Amino acid sequence: MIILASFVFDWMYVIYPVILFMLFIGVRFFLVHARRKTDHELQRLLFMEGNLFLYDELLKNKRLNLFFTQAEKELLRLNGYMALGTQQQIKHQLDVLNQKALKPKLALELYHKEMTYYIEITSYNQALESYNKLLNLLKNKKSEEAKKILTEAKWIIDIYVYHDLSRMDELIELEKNTEHQLIKGVILYRLAKLSYFAKKPKDVMMYLEKAEPLLKQTTYEPIIKKAY
Repeated sequence: MIILASFVFDWMYVIYPVILFMLFIGVRFFLVHARRKTDHELQRLLFMEGNLFLYDELLKNKRLNLFFTQAEKELLRLNGYMALGTQQQIKHQLDVLNQKALKPKLALELYHKEMTYYIEITSYNQALESYNKLLNLLKNKKSEEAKKILTEAKWIIDIYVYHDLSRMDELIELEKNTEHQLIKGVILYRLAKLSYFAKKPKDVMMYLEKAEPLLKQTTYEPIIKKAY
């Protein structure tokens, strides 16, 4: 009996961790799936239905706390305001997020959104401040990802703030060699912007017409529609 009891006890040491591991994997799979499904629903409400009220109401659902942090939800709320909200809502949400102690990844996302927003409303001094926050956040980072982000931010500043027409040839070449449809759409949109600064209205419309189908259900879509 003593030997049998010892044998059963030893097996529990093996089975119990396996059960815990399987439970952990199951819960993680559920959370990832639920987060992806919720994110898809948020995108649908925002870009397909254009319903900011329901989008905001979904973000208030306490069940979202299982798979989104409070800071992540506030960033999602900012996305909604930037797509369909008022200037007052956007500025208020930027203030809310800037007062939070964000993890580097979320801070990076915030500064990038902040920079693009200020560029959109032609507050270029504030856009440069946001760009400098990006630089300070990434200045000691040596990863390829950090370099890509800084390169992208520099593109945005050169095009929208400084109206650097010398960037046009680079963009045309980049668009030709880009297969990713969303990235291609963004490049075409930027070519439209530079064409506008170069006072070439026909080129503006040409690039916007090419960009529009590639930028469906993004924050660029309503901007392009306003440009027509």
